[in-house]
Amino acid sequence: MGIQAPAKVKYQLIHETLLQKDNVLNVSALCRIAGVSRSGYYAWVNATSSRQKREEQDQADFMLIKQAYEFTKKEREASICVCCI
Repeated sequence: MGIQAPAKVKYQLIHETLLQKDNVLNVSALCRIAGVSRSGYYAWVNATSSRQKREEQDQADFMLIKQAYEFTKKEREASICVCCI
């Protein structure tokens, strides 16, 4: 038994299912259906804050890289215009 998907997708599905009001399954049953361990699920749940911090840092890093790229793009365009004159 088990769902063919990455573990993080399975953990997210389990988490969303547990939050539903009409859910009658417990963590053990959902983990068994998904083919993951309960300890893996709980490790994923407990890592939520560090995962969120890492994603926020990744987004901030991406913005810095994008700004640097845009700046160097403007510099390249300016040097091309100067060369054309």
